Amino acid sequence: MAKTNHDLQLPSTPRSVGEARRFVTAALAELDAAAASEVAALLTSEIVTNAVVHAGGDIRVRIVCGTGKVRISVEDRSPVKPAPREAGEKAVTGRGLNLVEHLAASWGVDDVDAGKVVWFELDA
Repeated sequence: MAKTNHDLQLPSTPRSVGEARRFVTAALAELDAAAASEVAALLTSEIVTNAVVHAGGDIRVRIVCGTGKVRISVEDRSPVKPAPREAGEKAVTGRGLNLVEHLAASWGVDDVDAGKVVWFELDA
């Protein structure tokens, strides 16, 4: 599979979560990586939700597909790095990064000039 990039710029609104999911699902189908699309859409929605709730400002979703891997990254304007946390039994939030940690082949956070990029990789 040749290396391919797809980018989407989104505002920091709740509607952007669904738009990001649809973007990832469509892009992975186009890239013959549809087998990863269900998990990729779930993890993307978790990271975009974090960006909407905690960062503010525009969000950029990027998909890089190649050499048997799919990397999805979400860039936001907050320099605060997210970390998995323990969510109480009745908590309605706080599980997103735990999902990323358990379902992705790898994940991380990179600093950029105007904030951070949270990324994860899946086998294509």
